[in-house]
Amino acid sequence: MAKLVILEGPSAGQSHDLSETELLIGRDNTCEISLLDVKASRRHARLRKVKSKYVIEDLGSSNGTFVNDSAMTDHPVTLNDGDEIRIGQSLLRFVGGGSIDVFEDQDTIIQKMDTGLVPLFDDVEKEGGTGALRFLLDLAREAETAGDATRLAEIMAQGLEEAVKADRVILFAGRDSGMQQVERKISKSEAGKYAVPYSKSIVKKVADDKVAILSRITDDDRFMNVESINEHNITSAICVPLMSGEELLGAVYLDRIRKRENFNTHDLDLCSAAALQCSMAFLNIKRLSDLRESRDRLEAELNGPEGFIGKAKSLRSTYDFISRVAPTNAGVLILGESGTGKELVARAIHKQSERVDRAFVIVNCAALAESLAEAELFGHERGAFTGADRARPGRFLAADGGTIFLDEVGELSEPIQAKLLRVLESGEITPVGEAGVRNIDVRVIAATNRDLAEEVERGTFRRDLYYRLNILQVQLPPLRERVEDIALLVEHFVKFLGARCGRNNLKISESLIKRCQTYPWPGNVRELKNTVERMVILCDGDTLTENDLPAEITGARSGLGLSSGIGGMRTLSDVECEHITAVMKEVGGNKKRAAEVLGIDRSTLYSKLKAYDIS
Repeated sequence: MAKLVILEGPSAGQSHDLSETELLIGRDNTCEISLLDVKASRRHARLRKVKSKYVIEDLGSSNGTFVNDSAMTDHPVTLNDGDEIRIGQSLLRFVGGGSIDVFEDQDTIIQKMDTGLVPLFDDVEKEGGTGALRFLLDLAREAETAGDATRLAEIMAQGLEEAVKADRVILFAGRDSGMQQVERKISKSEAGKYAVPYSKSIVKKVADDKVAILSRITDDDRFMNVESINEHNITSAICVPLMSGEELLGAVYLDRIRKRENFNTHDLDLCSAAALQCSMAFLNIKRLSDLRESRDRLEAELNGPEGFIGKAKSLRSTYDFISRVAPTNAGVLILGESGTGKELVARAIHKQSERVDRAFVIVNCAALAESLAEAELFGHERGAFTGADRARPGRFLAADGGTIFLDEVGELSEPIQAKLLRVLESGEITPVGEAGVRNIDVRVIAATNRDLAEEVERGTFRRDLYYRLNILQVQLPPLRERVEDIALLVEHFVKFLGARCGRNNLKISESLIKRCQTYPWPGNVRELKNTVERMVILCDGDTLTENDLPAEITGARSGLGLSSGIGGMRTLSDVECEHITAVMKEVGGNKKRAAEVLGIDRSTLYSKLKAYDIS
């Protein structure tokens, strides 16, 4: 039976069977083919059947009627299969009687998706029909088991490649034409063909109009100038949206490459049915992902900024500080012992600020060589000093527009302190070897484990720089003041480090947690993490116990009894001194290894060795 298919315009996707001998086309709702098109006249054109042919005539419309882009005159035009009729904003295609599978006069089929109906296959009694139904049943069963979009993409690719003999099957996720391809593993033998660009124009059309497309694209003028098609011999393609009601979830794209038989409408119907079968699974995957994101977001809000784990009262003030200062551009000074999370605080401030999309540059001031510190921070010109074979921008220029984090700022020499003060006050830097100055916009966050106020009184840190850095100050609590968080941290590190080491099923004994809660952790969270990593790697069984703790921790713990300190108990300095001595003995005096075990910087270890007179 002949039909008119509306390809473009407000009524796109509609199809009208031409069962009557005469039909009116126009904007009026009394017309047999009513167009919701403001540029169409109320009674725009008439379609009549004359013997075995259909003819169309314009009824004196305001904007005219066009057949195959040619304006109609006062005479009727006989329609042939595949002719296109332009009325206002609407484009209609005349499909004559006969099989729609034949492409001679129809290079592209665009049909509106009906999410309430699965296409019926009239040839169920034939081999192809029963095979199609069996394929859809198997696909639905497999799709229900998919736990994520990657697995669903693999299931659909495996099924459709076989069912419709497609060279490639690509799943997209998204609500608009900016849909993203769902990544999946591609075998080496298939890598070459998947490296060929797909037809983005077809995928965009499907996403924009929520229609299914079947195209012999090499013969379709719509895609004549599309580079991916012409260069890579994509001969035929199908793209079908994945829908939930009227909501677009994504799309599945299939094509055939080089000279092969084109897809037909049976293939289109099968792909449409497959998309409908998989849409619910895709929606469930998306909902589950959204729920997980919501859960993680809520947990983050409860536990603190990203990267922080802990609910101790001593941390709540830190979380509040971050949320208050992040929106500003003021400098921040973060104080706290080594390993307490000063870098995490700096990152959290940056991520919650208006500078989040710009650079976050970290500078370990303790690691800067005295002779190169100025060039490293502020940059240098080529030939400024021996070895300067090319110009370098420096850390401050790299952070322009963003945030720079000066860790261990108390380790800077006095000359560099003076230059840093100049930068903070003027917003200008002078690269080494350059005559002029450069203006920069950088937020400075500094951190130190030293008592800078005391350093100022001793004259080892500039007073004016201290006041300039100390606009906003936060003191991070050591781990020994967050005993209630130790269990959470141990569980997190065991899960994270266990997965990284391929030991996902490790359990944690209660005795281990209790022992960890009684140890002072002079290296704080960093030392705890390093300790857990060592236990995860060396543990023989599937449960971590206190016996898996390093000897320096159990040894230090065993000596925490009476001492000459106040009230008969040892001071924290005594415990720290003993612990560092035990670690140094354990590693044979290797300072680099000792710093790693303790979770502190080597410069900090050197300071403590000197202060405690440990050889």
